[in-house]
Amino acid sequence: MAEKSYLEYFAGKRIFIIDAGYFLTDEVRAKLEAFGAQIVVSSARSKDALLLLRNTVIDAAILDIHLRDEVIFPIVESLELRNVPFIFATSQSPVALAPRFTGFRMSVKREDLEDIARAVFAPEDRRN
Repeated sequence: MAEKSYLEYFAGKRIFIIDAGYFLTDEVRAKLEAFGAQIVVSSARSKDALLLLRNTVIDAAILDIHLRDEVIFPIVESLELRNVPFIFATSQSPVALAPRFTGFRMSVKREDLEDIARAVFAPEDRRN
């Protein structure tokens, strides 16, 4: 029996991505869209992201750990109030964060995207 693929969870989902500029490459966007995701991208400015969040229906969010000089906490609070699942990610090696804010690697690698899909859409199946 084939192992379950979490990538199918991206199908039909609107994924909100806060990008500091180098995070969401064209390749990663194309890969997520190939799995059926609709990508909603915000700039790395908290004010812009909060405005977009107020006016957009989303299913999950991927937040760039490396936002320039902006504070990400208001965005996190807004997502939590709306019960939107989210994860922190980086285009480099995952950063050690507090356990509550587990980091993921954003890349075109299938296993990295699989980990993200599992985390936001099937957290009960998360690896320890």
